[in-house]
Amino acid sequence: MKKEKKDQLKESERGISHLELLIVFAIIAVVSTLAIPQLVGSRNALRFAALPREVMTQMRFARQHAMSQRRAVTFQYSDANRELIIIRHTNVGADGIEGNADDIPGSGQTVLTQAGYPMTPNATRVRSVPLAVGGITRSEIVAATAVPGAPTAPTTLGDTTPMTALTSGTLNITFQPDGSVIDSTGNPVNFALFFHSTRRPRQTASAVSVRGAGGRIKFWRFADGATPSYIE
Repeated sequence: MKKEKKDQLKESERGISHLELLIVFAIIAVVSTLAIPQLVGSRNALRFAALPREVMTQMRFARQHAMSQRRAVTFQYSDANRELIIIRHTNVGADGIEGNADDIPGSGQTVLTQAGYPMTPNATRVRSVPLAVGGITRSEIVAATAVPGAPTAPTTLGDTTPMTALTSGTLNITFQPDGSVIDSTGNPVNFALFFHSTRRPRQTASAVSVRGAGGRIKFWRFADGATPSYIE
């Protein structure tokens, strides 16, 4: 009996063998190899999720600024620098003094056809917001382009607003003093700016839309599946 206890004690004192350690390390290596890419991808997706929300925030700022200042304000997305630019327009004419005879009548619809739009005469760049921040690079940001892969992703949102194409690498949305968005003829116009990352396109796809009549701004998330769609 004493011999058995002594043998058991010796066995417990041996600890873990080199073979057992190698097996444990091998398991850790396999798990790490499988898990790390997933963690990195998930982290990237989380970072990219903040991008369209920043777009929505700046659109709302542009709209509120137009209403509070009683001036047309343009939200611009520049694809060259992956940047958002807010531009405040003015009634001021060539002399640079508001209230004189050369003032531009109405800083709303008129600015849409002015020379140099959206940088109309005496317009002010209120702010510039880069989107390539927080570990997101310019090259991975894709805007106004359909999400690749199968099944085919739609280019129309749930409220029937279609994706808006960029013109010369930019998208300009001009909010009127009443918060609406109209075209040069005075009719309400809708916009939808789509985004996705080149790293995980179907996991990061989203969109921000503006309904012209009331200037309502909405965020849309891409729902992948048998019938892909964009949902609020």
